[in-house]
Amino acid sequence: MIKADERREEIADYVIKLGQVRIDDLVEHFGVSRMTIHRHIDRLAQQGVLRKLHGAVTVQPSGLYESAFRYRVTVNRAEKDALARAALDYVEAGQVVMLDDSSTANAVATLLLDVKPLTVVTNSVSTAALMIMSTTSISSVSAVSITAPTMPISASSARTPWRSCAPMC
Repeated sequence: MIKADERREEIADYVIKLGQVRIDDLVEHFGVSRMTIHRHIDRLAQQGVLRKLHGAVTVQPSGLYESAFRYRVTVNRAEKDALARAALDYVEAGQVVMLDDSSTANAVATLLLDVKPLTVVTNSVSTAALMIMSTTSISSVSAVSITAPTMPISASSARTPWRSCAPMC
């Protein structure tokens, strides 16, 4: 039997993929009752992922990416928190840390609030807002968008400090 969190994730993915879905279509697609679908949609609407309409559901009108991000932050939360704690071992006061706009990097950002002083460079509005609104002494936050060539990452290169790969970037 599928867990409620897993079904909600599947429903959100399905609606995000299609943009708008009728409730009856969700009932048929997932093979569950209307009440079960309504409970899942209510929860997803509370999380800001979906918007409930009369007889249908859509992604939030604020934008597909924002809706998907707000949802992704809630998915696999324990794993993201564990990764964030592990990443924190590589961060020292005075460093420059680059965070992308992923939900896992957002989990790292919350732990960085305790590292002082620190410069954070990010293209994530959520991460930048978190850093700016904190009462910690973050030395600066830069919100940038960088397009860089994709480089394969192995377990050994993931442990390489940023400064040692700077000439390649």
